[in-house]
Amino acid sequence: MSHLAASSTVVNLLLATGPFAFPYSFVNLGPYLSSLILFVTCFLAYISATFMVEVVSLAASAKPGSNDMKRRHESLFHEECYATP
Repeated sequence: MSHLAASSTVVNLLLATGPFAFPYSFVNLGPYLSSLILFVTCFLAYISATFMVEVVSLAASAKPGSNDMKRRHESLFHEECYATP
């Protein structure tokens, strides 16, 4: 699966009919359990956002032809992901 297809699938999962079912589910769970689930979800979203900021800063910090290019090899993505079209 390409990066574009994977990204499109994730956006489709997040923005499909799932968010419309959240309020009904939270009302049925009660205030304590729904607050706990909301807190855990917010914490995981914060961790994910922190990782994304780290990846973007790593990609932006390395200049072609410099010694910083070695740090990109520690990244999860291939070198062609950083190429400008």
